[in-house]
Amino acid sequence: MPSAFELENVDFVAPILLSEQALADGAETQTTLSSYPGSEGKHFKFRIIFIHAHVSTEEYDQVDQECEAALDQMEFCEAVKEGISIDYGPSFQRLDHIRFDAQGKAVAKLLPYGTDTEVLTIHPVVLDEVFQLGFAALSGGGVASQIPTMVPRRLGKLWISNEGRSDAITSGDNVHALARTMSARRATVDAFVLNQDITLEIEDLELFVVSGPEVARTTQDAEDACFHMEGKTHIDLLAPDDLDRFLEEARDVIINEPVEWARDMDFVMLSFAANTFEKIRSTKATIIPEMEQYALWLQSHLDDFANSDPCTASSLHNRTHLDSLLDKMLPSAIVLPYIQVGENLIGLLTGSVDPLALLFEDESLMANFYTDLISRSTALEPFRRYLDCLVHKQPKLRFLEVGAWTGSTTVEILSVIDKIESAPCFESYDFTDVSPAFFEKAKTKLGHHDNRISYRVFNIEEDPLTQGFAESHYDVIIADNVLHATRNIDASLHNLKMLLKPKGQLILKEMITPRKLLRLVESRREIQDCAKKPRYLSETVEWVTSPCWCHTWSFVILTRVHDQRNGHHDKAPPIIIYDPSSDLQRQTARGICNRFGLSEAYAIPYKSEQVHTPTRSDTQSCIVLMGMNEERWWNLNGDFLTDLKTLVSSSSSLVWVTGGGGYSMQSPNTDDEPEYRQVENRLEINRLKSARKLDSYISSRFDHLVGLHKMEEKKLRLGVRVPGPLDTLEWTEGDWLSEPLDLDEVVIAVKTLGVNFKDCLKPLGQVDSDSSASECAALVVRVGSNCGDALKPGDRVAACALDAYKTFVLTRKHMVVKLPDRISFTEGASLPVVSCTAMYSLAHVARLQKGESILIHAAAGGTGQATVQIARRMGADIFATVGSSSKKALLIERYGLAEDGIFYSRDGSFADGIKRVTDLMSSEATYVVAGGLGGIGRRISSSLVDRGAKHLVLPSRSGLEGNEAGSKLVQGLTEKGVDVVCPQCNICDATSLQQALDQCSTMPPICGCFQATMSLRDATFAQLSIEDWLQCTRPKLQGSWNLHCLLPTGMDFFILLSSMTGIIRNAGQSSYAAGNTFLDALARHRTSRGERTAALDLGAIRGDGYLAENEEIMTRLLRLTLLKSIPLQTLLVMLEYYCDPSQPYSASK
Repeated sequence: MPSAFELENVDFVAPILLSEQALADGAETQTTLSSYPGSEGKHFKFRIIFIHAHVSTEEYDQVDQECEAALDQMEFCEAVKEGISIDYGPSFQRLDHIRFDAQGKAVAKLLPYGTDTEVLTIHPVVLDEVFQLGFAALSGGGVASQIPTMVPRRLGKLWISNEGRSDAITSGDNVHALARTMSARRATVDAFVLNQDITLEIEDLELFVVSGPEVARTTQDAEDACFHMEGKTHIDLLAPDDLDRFLEEARDVIINEPVEWARDMDFVMLSFAANTFEKIRSTKATIIPEMEQYALWLQSHLDDFANSDPCTASSLHNRTHLDSLLDKMLPSAIVLPYIQVGENLIGLLTGSVDPLALLFEDESLMANFYTDLISRSTALEPFRRYLDCLVHKQPKLRFLEVGAWTGSTTVEILSVIDKIESAPCFESYDFTDVSPAFFEKAKTKLGHHDNRISYRVFNIEEDPLTQGFAESHYDVIIADNVLHATRNIDASLHNLKMLLKPKGQLILKEMITPRKLLRLVESRREIQDCAKKPRYLSETVEWVTSPCWCHTWSFVILTRVHDQRNGHHDKAPPIIIYDPSSDLQRQTARGICNRFGLSEAYAIPYKSEQVHTPTRSDTQSCIVLMGMNEERWWNLNGDFLTDLKTLVSSSSSLVWVTGGGGYSMQSPNTDDEPEYRQVENRLEINRLKSARKLDSYISSRFDHLVGLHKMEEKKLRLGVRVPGPLDTLEWTEGDWLSEPLDLDEVVIAVKTLGVNFKDCLKPLGQVDSDSSASECAALVVRVGSNCGDALKPGDRVAACALDAYKTFVLTRKHMVVKLPDRISFTEGASLPVVSCTAMYSLAHVARLQKGESILIHAAAGGTGQATVQIARRMGADIFATVGSSSKKALLIERYGLAEDGIFYSRDGSFADGIKRVTDLMSSEATYVVAGGLGGIGRRISSSLVDRGAKHLVLPSRSGLEGNEAGSKLVQGLTEKGVDVVCPQCNICDATSLQQALDQCSTMPPICGCFQATMSLRDATFAQLSIEDWLQCTRPKLQGSWNLHCLLPTGMDFFILLSSMTGIIRNAGQSSYAAGNTFLDALARHRTSRGERTAALDLGAIRGDGYLAENEEIMTRLLRLTLLKSIPLQTLLVMLEYYCDPSQPYSASK
């Protein structure tokens, strides 16, 4: 027996990282075992034991047959390098003849490592090669495209034979790996190396994703660290009648069998048949030979019906009565195929209509039929209970489903054996059909379970071994409505039996009700008999029938028997040891003897000589009843312990009874279970089950996982208990739906929610709001009486609703809009907020009008596209920015935006582009800004340039001399290519102004003017000097008049910056008020002559200008509360408006 080294529960806390330089320098790593800090001494304990590997050479032979696809060594290394970014050098390329299948298995030949003289138990390279094969198994060979970068995190067990040391590994050793994907981020690998014996075994090597596509973490990623004991009935020990009762208890007794519906269905089908035969007789049509048996079968049922109920049979030809029944039954998808057959029955019988094309041309017809048929059945729960007990006893079964089609039955099976809240209770599930046509739809339906499902083509009428299937491979084979459609039932059953393991189970489900019109498909496929009990199965399988009128189909479960006898009948009868002082134990011992036909000599009182010096054979079992008396364990003595040791050591098996039993146990030796528990006269067996709930809780304390929960009909609201830490997000249950509803209220069941930026900030505590989420897509549940026909229960809608993170939301009729069928719930939930944002911004804030232009940033985003659509509808000229060429193409193709009106948003270049196409100011015109070197004047000049102006005249009394800010402005504008002239002149003097304008004669024509000059000399009227009056009023009066007279007529604008002091009083500013009043009058005068002029009566300007430069005066004016302050940016926008030739306006504002 080989000795071995075994490591269990090894955690890889972190990888050891070595740089290329460290490797070049010959770096080494060393691992040592030492006591933890603070412990006393350095004591290490090891166990030296003899153990066997848990796998067998037969298991490798089985896998070796199944792995057919091949990959050579270089292809595999390149695939690993490309797909998961692991680059194996020559020393680590020791796998050869790599083969794999699509079910997580791979095999290879292991090449020896070099010629090291040092004797090692196993070389690290050899161990790494075994790990490598796990990647091939995980991906089915397609490493480059199927799996992300993964590294080991934990090792359940590593078993290394001491005889498998590296110098003993020879060329050709076989390596086998079995990989299982547990979640999108986690996988496990089992592997072993086989020479003549097992030399290395790995169990539960956990691999975790470290890079690749971003995958949301879920509770399935939690480590399997916790387990609980769960007991379920051992169905193999139940007598047939007891099994029937046990399964029947699971049936939903609340749901009544649809007897009336079944009777109506019978009448409908017979009516179709009666009318069809009448037409055939009247038209003398001929029934084709293939359908003659089917026609005889139909006629026999018509005759039986007429004889049994002649009154009702007289209505078979009444089309009105037939239509009324169809209207009543049509909500069921089960009815549609029968109507399809019934309406086309004459064509089917005469051969003008092909039955297969009729039923399967529309794939959804039969798919919905089977789905509805299965979901309506009350037999599902008994079947689920049987299956649940089956996989409880053996949680690593291999399943094969034949004729799985679109997966309706598969869904029901997987709901039992692959529950979200627990670990899967099966090893593999092969989903097969005669054609791969339905695989894609099935993958969509079964996406959640896809990790352990393989999709394979399989024709049960042909030899399965020639189709790549292994003999005696499956524990459970399921055939749902499949066998009846095969040409040779016996041959098909033989093929399925070939695939079953000994004791494997074949689960058949077939429709047994003979009245079904769909039997025509079988008839066309040359099934010759349509008797009540199908001929083609009755010789092999005894169908369980029911007197129920609506009994449609039955399950049959067959077990493949052993080819050899178990041999337990050759064992010596057991002896029963009891305490003679206990009447209960004495009666129990006699009952056991009677139950198994044993003489009472086999019931031995405790303390007899036979107990101390047993003369039993080595094959004799012992049943000990003393455990039924709990008091013995309170006063356990040495003698009893000695006796117990004797019983254990001298019995081939020991049954220790603690008060249970087996009401319907067929044989005490049919099973190898170590423990039973009696529950309601049935024996339960225990299994360790993953405690996923506890695992998830533990994991949640370390990682933030995404929880998946089925909300069902609960009224739940998502909130945050403490803003900031996201782990306080929680669902709370409540009832916020008013009873009764207001007239225009609507209750909707939320299907999808829109998540906006604000919704992300609220739980972080960065937004102060009591509500979260503002949009959703939903189904209408209830409506108020004023909703009329606009909304009704069942309507698909998109809705605006504050605090929409709920399963049910109460809102108003005007906040809900129906969704067209072409828009999904996901798309619908993304529309309300962006659409309302765009509408409110354009219609209520911007008050966008037809013909106006709009610049939409990020126009290809959600809000952007909504804004584009609304702006188009308003008739605006649209300009947009995007971040990529693909987004630009989207705006052009979908919304017809002009290519030259779409700009790049990732830098400031879009500004130049917008100016180019939307410049308010002409680059071929000159603009005059009187006072253009002052505070506000400088900002006006810059604004003109920003809007496209290239030529400016900025007259001032002092010019640029001593004006640092003015000089900086001119320099900056000149660097931008702007032609700026700053003549030194007094605009109050007409001659001086004319001379300044003459200096600009070579510039383009003057098309606009701003009068922004001012001079303040505040004083009370009593103290006002003429000098102060003139200095304050002349720029306003004479300066403005001179500009009016000397500048050309027909300009685009002439804007006079006035003040509110011309309208309201402000003590000490009478001269300033007088000058501004003149500006208002001049604006009216010019306007009367057709000149576009505006005088803007402004308040205090914040941000620049005289008051901004004189904080004390600004503060004093604001304290008077006479003048409302205006941000400089507001002024610039106002000026933009009055510069636009398309905007109408009055003389003074």
